[in-house]
Amino acid sequence: MSKLEKLESFTMREQIIAFLEKINYTYQIEQDTEEQTLIKLGVELTVGGATGLVIVHNRAGLVECYASASVNIPESHRLEVSKYIDIANAISYLGHLQLNHANGHLRSKTYYRFQEEGMHELIIQDNLTEVFHLLDKFLPGIMNVVYGGRNADEAIEELLNKVNPKNN
Repeated sequence: MSKLEKLESFTMREQIIAFLEKINYTYQIEQDTEEQTLIKLGVELTVGGATGLVIVHNRAGLVECYASASVNIPESHRLEVSKYIDIANAISYLGHLQLNHANGHLRSKTYYRFQEEGMHELIIQDNLTEVFHLLDKFLPGIMNVVYGGRNADEAIEELLNKVNPKNN
């Protein structure tokens, strides 16, 4: 089956599971009701482990993909990390990062709408992989803000390999 081929005869839940099985990905169905399906994922990123969650809202026609990093941003750095996240989200083409200011937990999110007709497999693939890619790409910069003494702009510039002459 081509990556752009439609999966016309399956529900969204079945399409996601078929994709995960096609790539030999281990998953766990946490909840499966008429209203929603929760699929738990995990992956080892270059920056550490991450837990994923796919929520298929069947009646609403919405799929949400989340990935959570095993980090807790100290309260004293949450404002500057928020600035960093704003910049990161502005340069991301798909998905975004979120910081819970109450507990310091970090996660990324993608989502897409669907109808009960076939969905291109590429849409499923992009959303499931990008949610983890966002953490892998931007978490080092967040650690630079928290532990490296960088501000949001400096951390993004370093991440994008822009040379700052003031650091030489």
